[in-house]
Amino acid sequence: MNLLPSNGGIFSSLLNFKVLFLNQHNTHFTEMTINVLAFGIAKEILGGSSVAITLTGTKTVNNLKQQIENQYVGIKKLTSFMIAVNGEYASSEHVLKPGDEVAIIPPVSGG
Repeated sequence: MNLLPSNGGIFSSLLNFKVLFLNQHNTHFTEMTINVLAFGIAKEILGGSSVAITLTGTKTVNNLKQQIENQYVGIKKLTSFMIAVNGEYASSEHVLKPGDEVAIIPPVSGG
């Protein structure tokens, strides 16, 4: 015996609300695309001054760095690189939010 109304009714509405709520409040269930600015040698490795990186799972700087390394294996040639978020160096645990300005900061050599 089917207890759901044929058009979905209130049960369908509640399910849709729950999915919408989870997507808005749990970073593990959504994807987020981050526009990443690149400078110096990183610009050459990534093939341009900015790239779009899609994150799933946790939206941390560490996850972003891993995704960049997976998509652009040439970045592993660098001894290291930092990530800046909104103009400041960010820790690996920093959680990214939509609209953040993110940049790859390659090693800088002096002279």
